[in-house]
Amino acid sequence: MEKIVVLSGPTASGKTSLALSLAKVFPFEIISADSMQVYKSMDIATAKATPEEQAQVPHHLLDVVEPWESFSVSDYCRLADTAVAEILSRGKIPLICGGTGFYIKALIEGVSAEGPGKNDAIRKKYEEMLSRIGPQALWELLCSKDPARAEAIHPNNTKRVIRALELMEETGKKASELAFYTNSPRYHALYLALDYPDRESLYKRIDLRVDEMMREGLSAEAQTILDLHLPSDTPAMQAIGYKEFLETATPAEASELIKRRTRQYAKRQMTWLRGVEGACMLNACSSKESLLEVTCEKISAFLSL
Repeated sequence: MEKIVVLSGPTASGKTSLALSLAKVFPFEIISADSMQVYKSMDIATAKATPEEQAQVPHHLLDVVEPWESFSVSDYCRLADTAVAEILSRGKIPLICGGTGFYIKALIEGVSAEGPGKNDAIRKKYEEMLSRIGPQALWELLCSKDPARAEAIHPNNTKRVIRALELMEETGKKASELAFYTNSPRYHALYLALDYPDRESLYKRIDLRVDEMMREGLSAEAQTILDLHLPSDTPAMQAIGYKEFLETATPAEASELIKRRTRQYAKRQMTWLRGVEGACMLNACSSKESLLEVTCEKISAFLSL
């Protein structure tokens, strides 16, 4: 079974910086595992690696499709598998880097199109609940039960939200575990995850990043994407950093809303990561030097097995 290294973590946790440092030590090529960085023209809001950063080490699965095009977890696995094979053929090592746990798990474990049939009684219950509490509250219910699945569904895509809730009630398992994954690992993976025991330090990093995004021209990028007039349930429109400008009166208000939603998203990502079996949690609050040293030790040990 081929070896790959995974570096995950919540948004703004320092994944890109650490990945670039690791690529100076190991013969890595980076495969993005970010459900929003696959879209072209969505650079600032998704914190995509800059052209200068991409020039330091080969990057894969960035700028794959246009914002109006669909892109599924199956599409990701197909393209990532190809990238892994190409990297290995060059004698290099794939470094899967990103915060979309849904994609990473599917790549490692494989996806299956099969799933339980529909349960009309359960589905009707959630359809009635939707009419009472609305799509946002129903999506938040899914967030509380299965943050990984909720991450991949727009709140307005009520059919998929209801299907996920239906699957969980029918089977007693999380939809993210049941609907897509098989039980046959496809790669021997070292799963590294950046952890922030002090959550406030992560939130400060998020705030600083959003401030920097605003300075880099996020408002203009958001206007470019919003001018496409994409339906609200288009996958690309799930990205935090665009619709917030429609929901607020000033850029300053939009910035604050982006910060708040990004913190909420990071919290869901941490919940997911702490539930990943076998994941090696790295203390991202430690110094850069210490973090790099510990990470290199773990990778070296893994590669020598």
